[in-house]
Amino acid sequence: MSRSRSRWLRSWPVPAIFFYLVLGVAWTAGAVEMVGFDLSNQMEYSWDTEEQEETFENWLDVNYRLDILTTGLRFEAFQPSETGQRKEEVSFIYFQVEKDEIGLRAGDYYAIFGRGLTLRSYEDRDLRLDNKLTGLKVQGYWDQLEATLLAGRPPRKDRDNADEMRGLDFSVLPAPGLSFGYSYVALEGPTVTGKGTELTAIRTEAFRGPVSFYGEIARRTNRDGYGLYLSSNLALSGLALTVEFKDYDRIALRTGDGLEYNSPPALTREHTYSLFSRHPHTLDLDDETGLQAEASLSPLEDTSILINYSYTAVHDGGSVSPAGPELFGEWGMPVFREAYLEVSRELGHQASLVAAGGASRLEKATVHTGVIDLSIYLDELNSLRGELQGQHTEENGEYDDHMLTIEYTRAPGLSLSFVGERTNKSDLQKLSGEANRWFFVQLDYQLTENHDATLFLGSRQGGFICTGGRCRWEPEFEGVELKLMSYF
Repeated sequence: MSRSRSRWLRSWPVPAIFFYLVLGVAWTAGAVEMVGFDLSNQMEYSWDTEEQEETFENWLDVNYRLDILTTGLRFEAFQPSETGQRKEEVSFIYFQVEKDEIGLRAGDYYAIFGRGLTLRSYEDRDLRLDNKLTGLKVQGYWDQLEATLLAGRPPRKDRDNADEMRGLDFSVLPAPGLSFGYSYVALEGPTVTGKGTELTAIRTEAFRGPVSFYGEIARRTNRDGYGLYLSSNLALSGLALTVEFKDYDRIALRTGDGLEYNSPPALTREHTYSLFSRHPHTLDLDDETGLQAEASLSPLEDTSILINYSYTAVHDGGSVSPAGPELFGEWGMPVFREAYLEVSRELGHQASLVAAGGASRLEKATVHTGVIDLSIYLDELNSLRGELQGQHTEENGEYDDHMLTIEYTRAPGLSLSFVGERTNKSDLQKLSGEANRWFFVQLDYQLTENHDATLFLGSRQGGFICTGGRCRWEPEFEGVELKLMSYF
């Protein structure tokens, strides 16, 4: 068999093609009654006029739902992608049967145990992250008990040398408002050093009236390491308060290829305004401790206030004693601190105003950021929005960034934005070849009920894209981008 034919067979699994062929014939003949069909397609095309490079990325997801059977696949085409990768293949395929409170899934799947201290397998296309598992997953629900058992392998072309993962998770609800859980995950394989990685965790969750509590502690059983996450919430009329604590020490569940399969809460705020995200903190599961507190309140009618503070440090000497977490001991060196304040107010029925400000301190930078966001409602369908962002950074000297956005929106499916940005970085502070000014026009338009399009023309500064403490650097860009989302 030729190499190209062998690659084609791996990209398009023969059993899957046979199954969908039989299913299509049976459906056409009326032997199978379809009870559900979902199809979505995400296409992104860009042409970089500065680098004279184009990229094309496409994700096509198809799902069938029958009586007790759900099955689906994803076809990806990168020619090439933003990361330079090129491929055209079925990258995700599964078959799932559910009957009598038991579900059996074979093929590709994602999973999360608790809050992610022991396992969090998921896809995030903005981060270009996909740490799926391929294998078998069984789930069951009996009265007050929920259980999950799984076995699989991370994605790797050389399947004979891929790592292997096994996991068990269950939760029991002994009384209303109270639950206990246990998780176990083992990662083994020829690419993992030593005896692999084993994580166990116990957790509890309780709520009564306006107060709730969640706690989870994980242990790396075959090597010194632990993880601890605590969260408490208070919800009253006009007031919501959340306090969280984290302590992660040598707990990363990492394959030989560098993929991480656990991702607990990072306890840093995910901002909606661009400049606040320019200097993020990246989650480090091998050495990190800290807390986050957030309060939202409405002291006056039509006025809301949000206050957030987050603190992250590394342990003394890079780790703490393997005897366990030091909740009230010396935290060591802080690596990220941020205070954020946001005030929103409705100005009658014709306008609204958001004012936000924050200060953050990293290991090598101090950053102050402010935002003014004003929306004017012309009528029931049309509105205008003006947004001004400013940021002062002390890092290898000082510099300022400013961003101005003018946006027109017509409900329900049209938005036109004009965005300009400038910086006064010196040549020593800028990246090689980085500009001082950027400007772009972006049109978001709902073509039909099932199709949404976004057109970008111009240039934008490079920056981080972050979700849940995971970040990806997106370089400076000048050119054209087209995105199309379709749902059926």
